[in-house]
Amino acid sequence: MWSARRRLAGWGESIYDLLQQRYAAAGGVPEDDHSLAGCLMRITDKHGNKPNRGALVAEICDALTASETVPSSIMWTLYCIAVRPQLQQQLQHEFAATGITSSTIAAAAAANSSSSTTCNGSDDAASLRDQGDLALAGPETFSASGKSSAAAGVKQQAAAVSAEVLQQRRQRLLDAFAAAGPEVLKQLPLLQACLYEAMRLYPAGAPGAPRMVEQPTRVGPYLLPPGVIVFPNLYAIMNVSSNWQQPEQFQPERWAQEHAEKDPITGAARWVPFSLGPKACAGQNLAMLQSKAHLAMLLAGYEWSLAPRMGGEAGVAARTYLGVTIKVQDGLWLTATPRA
Repeated sequence: MWSARRRLAGWGESIYDLLQQRYAAAGGVPEDDHSLAGCLMRITDKHGNKPNRGALVAEICDALTASETVPSSIMWTLYCIAVRPQLQQQLQHEFAATGITSSTIAAAAAANSSSSTTCNGSDDAASLRDQGDLALAGPETFSASGKSSAAAGVKQQAAAVSAEVLQQRRQRLLDAFAAAGPEVLKQLPLLQACLYEAMRLYPAGAPGAPRMVEQPTRVGPYLLPPGVIVFPNLYAIMNVSSNWQQPEQFQPERWAQEHAEKDPITGAARWVPFSLGPKACAGQNLAMLQSKAHLAMLLAGYEWSLAPRMGGEAGVAARTYLGVTIKVQDGLWLTATPRA
């Protein structure tokens, strides 16, 4: 955790120095520069004073963390669901109750199958690879190393056909959800519970976004003077036994309880992936909407499993490390099988 925080703070300081150099060379921040960088360097407090270096570095670190929230949350939620086949079946029942079923999006699959070139049993997923931290792989993944040029040509043809079929499947997914309307996401409590629980176990802002103390502040037994940079440990808050029963276990059923995000005795917040208060993530509602929409489409259209190359859950745990978010060395590989 300390190592990750030092790296994050170092990136924030480096970016701050680059911005200072850029705008100094330009003679200040142009009035028409409405980029995030421009706004940060132009910002003042209620008295018209510019924040000091520490405060701006904290804001930059916040922006670095925020950009990874949605992909990280989707990745870890898919993983938690992929290793639990029974949970996937329960989610399919929930989708069916809203009118989103595999038959809705797979109608054209049979029509395309006769003309599609396949490799190792794949029909439309060869291009689903190397998507950021979420890498999708499985029977359709193959290597051209040691193959003839003819085999490489077949691979390219298969990839082109697969990309076309994949695009068609994507469009059917979009059409199905468009027909259901945006309210459909409010009718998926189990999916939301899975997302909340995955974000508890693997919070995107695990190292905590830094904050600068502006006035004497007491934290537990410590009195912090102004100017001190504080990193709240969001990961610890959501993975400590004093806040949660069996915190190391993925239990979506926790979220069936009303106000599960708060301690049942003290009422204090204990689910804080977006931090709290006036400095909490301003885009958290959009992030949750995006995450739920993407997850619903991916789970309704595909069956997921952990790729053999990962070596099971123990293999994932052994390769997990903390960067700006919680990541897996060489990517987290899942197998996506189109639902019939």
